[in-house]
Formats: sequence, C-alpha cells, structure tokens
Amino acid sequence: MNNRTVHENVPSTHQNTPSSKLVGQPISIPSLLSLLWISVLFADVLRGVHEILRPGFIAELANEETVYGNEVTDTTLLISGIVLAFICAVVVLARVLPRASNRRVNFVAAAMMIAGVMASWPKDPDDLVFGAFQVTGAVIITVIAARWKDDEPLGGPS
Repeated sequence: MNNRTVHENVPSTHQNTPSSKLVGQPISIPSLLSLLWISVLFADVLRGVHEILRPGFIAELANEETVYGNEVTDTTLLISGIVLAFICAVVVLARVLPRASNRRVNFVAAAMMIAGVMASWPKDPDDLVFGAFQVTGAVIITVIAARWKDDEPLGGPS
C-alpha cells in the first residue's frame, strides 16, 4: 500500500516546475481583491458588448437618446465614466494600498458597482447574467475586505 502524498508521487523532474509551485499556494488578500475586480470589470465590458449587439439598441440610442427608457445625457456619461475609472484604479490600488486604506477603497468601489448595476438593472436575460455576476462579485469583495484582519494570505501563513 502506498502511503505517500500526491506531491510525493510526482516524479522529481516535475516537482520544481513553475506550475507545480503555484498549486495550493496561499494567495494574498490584495492579489485576490485585484483579481476579483478584474473579473467584475470584464463582466461589465462584456455586458456592454452584448448590449450593443441587441437588436434596436443603436437605433434607440441614436433616435431617442435612451437605453431601456433611461435618458442618456452627457452628465450620466461623465458620472459613469468617473465611477468606472475609479473602479479600474482599484485593480491597482488593491495591490498597493495598506490594509486599512485598501479595505475602505474596496468598500466604496463595491458600493459604487452595486449601485450602478441596480440603477440600470438589466432587462434582458444576458444582461441579467452579467449584472448578477457583477453584484455577486462586489458582494464577495466586500465580504473579503470586511473579514481582512491582517496581512496573512488566504490559506494560512506561507
């Protein structure tokens, strides 16, 4: 009977490859938050691409200057642009800010993301999926930031 662990069963030539060192390694909270923000922002971009492909979207925007009945003005575009630029900055800020500041920035950005999605809650099925993913991601980010008590990586000390 073999009582060795999975890692002990790997031939020695493969134990020092870069990919084998990454498996099961703890991830720092800042790295995890940054990665989650990238996923949430990617979902936002894909939601926008899908919206452009919706039949009648371009005509609605060009002729009525609305999206799902909501008026699109220069002010709404400016505010949403500033909010999205801030959230894009949080991808980097999550990696470099000290814990206390990092937590606050993530709380604010998550609240902005949730408010933005809820303010223009999607009306069609594909947007519902992307919107739900964004809100869920922002909630997960908030929970991780709220539980972050020290600089220990997830998975325990390294």
